[in-house]
Amino acid sequence: MRKIHAVLFTVLMFLTLSFGQAFADDNEMPELAKLAGLGEDSVIVAAVKAENAKGKTMDQIEKINSKWVTAGKKDPFLDKFLKSDCAKHLATLKKSNPALSEAEEIYALDNQGTIVAALKREEQYYWGEEEGFQNAMNGNIHVNDLEIDEDEMEYMIHIFIPVRDGDTVIGALDVGFEAGD
Repeated sequence: MRKIHAVLFTVLMFLTLSFGQAFADDNEMPELAKLAGLGEDSVIVAAVKAENAKGKTMDQIEKINSKWVTAGKKDPFLDKFLKSDCAKHLATLKKSNPALSEAEEIYALDNQGTIVAALKREEQYYWGEEEGFQNAMNGNIHVNDLEIDEDEMEYMIHIFIPVRDGDTVIGALDVGFEAGD
């Protein structure tokens, strides 16, 4: 039950941010500021910019996605996504930010919706067609409806946060929370 409350609190914080409303309790503001700032984190921004600079074609993305989907959990191919400096930084953020401590999934996406860094292997590499990603690329924080993660067989809520380089949206973060015990 505590996990559900943490997820709902986090979702409410993001919704509050999206609609520009303020919290009545000033003690909650520091957590909101930490979450809002994730999309401007210098390590994440640098990693996303570097991936964007590669200018991958859709054919290249499809080939990488095919390799991603068929790779075993310990395939060295995944190391550049799961063991990169950015992936290690995401793990540090999860440990140091109380609002992220309950997150099951955190991954950074480039401007095409491909994974730059992740805490764990996701079912696919390409997320560019996801509504949440597209809304984040339009500068909005997006909270998905409750959905079932078919790999883990658990209910999840995903929050997409724009990654910004100054005023320009260059990618997104997807933070997923398990919605039940």
